[in-house]
Amino acid sequence: MRPIPQHAAGVQRLPELRGEQRAMTDQADRQHMLECEARYWLQRGYTTPERVAELREMLKRRGEIAVEQLVTEMRRQWHQR
Repeated sequence: MRPIPQHAAGVQRLPELRGEQRAMTDQADRQHMLECEARYWLQRGYTTPERVAELREMLKRRGEIAVEQLVTEMRRQWHQR
């Protein structure tokens, strides 16, 4: 039997997420990242139609749907201020 490495001693393994649990976690992570990115661009002054058009141009390689999701989230956060 091999000894346990010191860096792993006392570390508990988290239970493995399966199927629907993993999908829910991934979805929550993606939503959180979208919210953070929307705040990032808003804090940098992308609040006017002209600046949002610049942002769309910069991010167009991501795809139309991804850019629309970001802009929608930015609008949602802007209206909550």
